[in-house]
Amino acid sequence: MVVYIENQDISADIHLHDTDGLHVNFADPAYVRSDMIIVHSSNAGRKLGAVLHEGYYEIGALPQSVSIESLESLDTVRLQSILPCGKEFKLTAPLIVK
Repeated sequence: MVVYIENQDISADIHLHDTDGLHVNFADPAYVRSDMIIVHSSNAGRKLGAVLHEGYYEIGALPQSVSIESLESLDTVRLQSILPCGKEFKLTAPLIVK
C-alpha cells in the first residue's frame, strides 16, 4: 500500500537529455533515494511523482518540452542532487509512464 503525502514542497528541475534520458535534479538529496518515478499522463495534466519509503510524493508538472512519447521508451530515470558536503549524489530509479 502506498500512502499519498500531501502538503509537500519538493523542488526539482526536470529535463530530458538526448543521450542519457530523463534527469530529475532535486534540491533535497533525500529524494534521490526514491524507489520509482511515475509520470501521469492524463487529461487533467502531466504530473511527475516519486515513491519513497512507501509514500507517494508529487514532484510537479512535467515540462511541456518533454513529450510523453519520448518517455515511453525509457526504463529508468537519473535522480541527482548535491550533498551538504558539496559532492554530487546520483542514483537511478525505474520510470513508470501511466
